[in-house]
Amino acid sequence: MKKWSILGLVVIVLGAAAAYQIHIILTTTPAESIDKIQKKTGIPVSIFETVRGDFKQTISVSGSVKGIVEVRISPTITERIETIHVQTGQKVTRGELLVTLNARASKLKLAYAQAALGASEQQLLRLKNGSRPEDIEMARAQMAEAKANYDLQQIETQRQETLYSEEATTLQAVQQTKAQFDRAESVLKSAQANYNMIKAGPRIEDIKAAEAQRALAKVAVEQAQKHLDDHYLKAPCDG
Repeated sequence: MKKWSILGLVVIVLGAAAAYQIHIILTTTPAESIDKIQKKTGIPVSIFETVRGDFKQTISVSGSVKGIVEVRISPTITERIETIHVQTGQKVTRGELLVTLNARASKLKLAYAQAALGASEQQLLRLKNGSRPEDIEMARAQMAEAKANYDLQQIETQRQETLYSEEATTLQAVQQTKAQFDRAESVLKSAQANYNMIKAGPRIEDIKAAEAQRALAKVAVEQAQKHLDDHYLKAPCDG
C-alpha cells in the first residue's frame, strides 16, 4: 500500500512539471526581429558588442585665454631700456629682475648724496668731540698774526696822516693806507671771534643744526636710492 502511494506522488510531480513547461511555451511570445522592429517603429536599430574601455570626449571652441591674475608692469620714470632679462612666455618667480633701465645718472646722484651724508656726519662728530688742542693753537696763531698786521697798518695810517698834515704826501696815499687799516681791523675781529668760538667749544644750537643737516642728508640718500631702484623692474608675483 505504501509503495503505491509513493508512486502516485511521483506521477503527480512529473505531471505538474510537464504542465508548467507547456504553459511557458503557450504564453511566451517570440522576440521580434530587428527588421520587424524598424518597420514597426520607423527608428533605425543597431546592435554592438559591449566592451570595456576609456571614454573620451573632445570639444573644439574658439576664444582667448586669460590668466587668473594679470599684472601690468610699467616704470615710474622715463628712461631708455638698457637690458631685457626675460623672453615672452618665460616662467618667472616673484622678485626676479625683468627689465633694467639706464641708471648712470641716478648712480651719480646717489653717490653725491652719500658723500654729502658722510660730510655731515663728520661735521657732527667734530662738534660733539669738541675742539682739539691743535685747532685752538692754530686759531690763536691766526689771531696773533692778524693783530700784528693790524698794529702795523695802524702805525702806517698814523704816519701817512702826519705826512699829509705836513703836505709831504697825497690824499690818495692816505686813503689807501686807511683802507688797508680797515681791512686789517676786519681780519683781526674775525680771527678773534674764530679763536673764541674754537676755545669755547661747540654750542648746543650748533650741534642741533648739524644733527638736522645730517637728517636731511639721510633723506636725500633714501630718495636717491629709491630713484635708482625704480630703474630695475622686478616681477611682483610668480607667473
